[in-house]
Amino acid sequence: MKQTTVVYATFDGIATMQHGIGTQARAFISAVSDTALPAGTDVALAFPRPVAQCAGYPWSDEIHHSTQQLCASARIQLVQLPFAEPVLWSQSAWVSICLALIEAVRDLRRAGRRVVVLAVDAVFTPLSTLALAEFGRDPDVEIVHVLYSSARMAGAAEDPVREAWEQIAIATSNSHSWVSVTDIGASFTRHLRDAYGLASDPLPFRQSVALNDPELMPYGDAEVESILEEAGIPTDRPLIVAAARSDPIKGLHDLADSLALVSADVLFVIIAVPYHADDPHLLALNDHLAWSGRDHVLVTHFDRSLLRALASADSTYAFVVPSRGEPVGMAPQEVAMWARVAGPVVAASDCDGLAEQIDHGRDGFLFAPGDAVEIARTIDHLVALPADERARVRARLWQRVVRERDFVENLSALLRALNIETRRRPRLGKEEGVLA
Repeated sequence: MKQTTVVYATFDGIATMQHGIGTQARAFISAVSDTALPAGTDVALAFPRPVAQCAGYPWSDEIHHSTQQLCASARIQLVQLPFAEPVLWSQSAWVSICLALIEAVRDLRRAGRRVVVLAVDAVFTPLSTLALAEFGRDPDVEIVHVLYSSARMAGAAEDPVREAWEQIAIATSNSHSWVSVTDIGASFTRHLRDAYGLASDPLPFRQSVALNDPELMPYGDAEVESILEEAGIPTDRPLIVAAARSDPIKGLHDLADSLALVSADVLFVIIAVPYHADDPHLLALNDHLAWSGRDHVLVTHFDRSLLRALASADSTYAFVVPSRGEPVGMAPQEVAMWARVAGPVVAASDCDGLAEQIDHGRDGFLFAPGDAVEIARTIDHLVALPADERARVRARLWQRVVRERDFVENLSALLRALNIETRRRPRLGKEEGVLA
């Protein structure tokens, strides 16, 4: 078998950690560490490296250093993709980054290696089209577009450049056998067929979490108390938590509008992550929260430790995911992992990939997207649930995540589809401790 390099190309989770793309990158690293690959097969992780300060890409040396350590442990090579544009979310930056990736692929081909590129989401949508001239007739180059969202999702902000490149990537996959798209979930694949005309058969790569990731273990009571105290979050009444980007598609504004309608005496904790300090969506959210007249804590930066502590806390009754449109939605999975011992029940919009993850009333609760009255009614219902019933609901969602969302198994399914056989490295059994 020809020596092969699998290149996972992403724009978050390496030196930045802003959203689900980043946590998927970390899950990929963890899964590679837990996967035995065939002799002659290795893995590289390619990521943008701005040559100067770049809006929308807040480089962190601390995150980069931790990623270097994780990749060294997993035997993953890091490949920097330099670009000079001042804004990440721009066509010129995407093209520059993709051209840098093509150069890296060219070097691997010169060394005689087969190359499989997993091109993650919008930034890498130009890749297959730009690579046509270079690799269009090369049987040892394959590009797999791993899309986790789209510009045509219901509620998405207008983004004609992104929309055009997504359409081009789908069209390229329809007409060239060496370009593929992954099936991250049934709802999103239907969306790609209906909205973009996806005709080719997608490769299996269900969106998942790293079940053995230490960062997905619940915090103990002492850690929870320390983190929440430092954040200034009291625990003398039930906490209702939500965390998302400030983009209106995430529905935090709808949740804010529901606050005044909630009858229960609770404290709302909202983590809203903007792309920049003057984000108008964040300013609008702050206004909505103020108008509600309800006690709340607004955190305006991504703090994974705080989120983990909130999801591990016995005082957190509900974690709300109010998205207007959500291709997949990782929040229910991560919260289920953190809340396996104590913590919130998940309540989410009855839409898209979120509805695929929750059986209403059994392992979580669903409400109509954008319906402030129904969101408030759901929150009141969860606060009134007996503690033992909340525990049963949490346990069922955790079991479901373990059963359906194992990144190691789902990555292996993708690699097998690409003729790369794998096996799981021996480790603590994933079923240990699962409640009946």
